[in-house]
Amino acid sequence: MRHPTTALRRTILLIALAITTTLAGGTLALPAHADTGRRLTPTDSPCPSDLAGYNTLSIADRDRCARAVLTRDLTGQKQNLIDASTDGINSVNGPCPAPNEGLWHEGDKDTARILCNGLQVVNDRLDKQPRAYLLGIDGRTQRLGRAIVAIGNPETAKNIVVSVPGMTARLGAGFKTDIAHADMFAAASAATGNDTASIIWLGHDAPQDPWYDSDGRDAKAAAGPLADFLTGLQKIRRQPAHLTLIAHSYGTAIAGDALTTDALLTRPSSPVDDVIFLGSEGTGTATTAESLHINNKAWACTGGLDRLAGSRLVGPFPDADRFHATQLDCGQDEHTGYWADDDPNKALNDHGTKNMLAIINGTYNTTAEPPDTISGPINPWG
Repeated sequence: MRHPTTALRRTILLIALAITTTLAGGTLALPAHADTGRRLTPTDSPCPSDLAGYNTLSIADRDRCARAVLTRDLTGQKQNLIDASTDGINSVNGPCPAPNEGLWHEGDKDTARILCNGLQVVNDRLDKQPRAYLLGIDGRTQRLGRAIVAIGNPETAKNIVVSVPGMTARLGAGFKTDIAHADMFAAASAATGNDTASIIWLGHDAPQDPWYDSDGRDAKAAAGPLADFLTGLQKIRRQPAHLTLIAHSYGTAIAGDALTTDALLTRPSSPVDDVIFLGSEGTGTATTAESLHINNKAWACTGGLDRLAGSRLVGPFPDADRFHATQLDCGQDEHTGYWADDDPNKALNDHGTKNMLAIINGTYNTTAEPPDTISGPINPWG
């Protein structure tokens, strides 16, 4: 009898290991592929157990892994609610059930239903066009949830915009609005002839109470994960993208802290070209635009009717003269009004959105219509 070759023996062993892992309910595993980035191979197939591990994967592998996690978490949350529900829903293919009031502690009940709704929002968007990529998700082990959704492929797009939401952001029904903002930027950029991948990054716990985090501890905790995510986006590409970071409200503290982490400051160049601070409540440890060490400019935008910006709850106000950010004209927006209508055609007629698009598209140095700026700092407090 002829003995099997070394290659054949290795193949048989790998198949046996895969079957054993599957039968034992092991970690999620995926086949290899030919994209750039760190490839998953038959000997390196388990998906990362946390979001930090996704940063070295190609976009295709992040999407495959995250979709598997989404299915697991959404099914698990629905089943938990079904087990304690009295509203007649008995299928995980339906909407998130209402939990039985008498079988849950109030906080646990609210968390389970909110997370289930947030996971459902993400799942619904992935079924639609244009193509969305799920770059990370956690609706089981994190109380407020985690989700990173890209509209367009950030591995191949010429431009990338990463949006960091502010106070009260979480993985719940309201996350649909955050995804809609990402959709709007991608569609409006495409309408101007540009190729932009638009990402909503919810990789952190945002304060749910405006006065809860006056020392910025949640922003500091989010800084490292955001910095690693931004670096990973550029590392997996053959050529760097023009990358714009847009942060709103409390998110400006996260952005400021992330851009001043040692991990970014010690790199030869920043992964970020431009940053836009919208309705800032403070920039964390970033004291001036120069301290950010980004490749192009720091921009600050405060709407004329925004009465929440400028509180300096979590660091300096970027619209102040001493911060040295370029003041972007965004009209008379209120604190939650910096995004135009989600219809990209209407968005293109919005003054502030057009200014942000010129930055996102990287055309403000060459376009005949550069962003409109203003000559002095805004005082949102009257």
